[in-house]
Amino acid sequence: MYTGWNLRRAGFAEGEQRGLTGSFIPLAATEDDRRRSGDPRPSIAERYPNHGDSVSWVAEAAHRLQNQRFMLQEDVNRTVERAEREGSGR
Repeated sequence: MYTGWNLRRAGFAEGEQRGLTGSFIPLAATEDDRRRSGDPRPSIAERYPNHGDSVSWVAEAAHRLQNQRFMLQEDVNRTVERAEREGSGR
């Protein structure tokens, strides 16, 4: 999950928002990891049980972005090829 904000750490106006810097909270890799950390979001393994599901999701998202004119065809191709090569991160 990406956020449009980031909180300052201790010693640097702790708890105050830092302007123009965002952050992200990565998904847990497995259901066990997710349960241990208390993260309510489905893990990567739960979302994409196999490599094909992961690649399909990436391809669909890339084509949506292309249709909205946020990605070029060459970027869609490169993104899908990378997903095919790298898998779902497991």
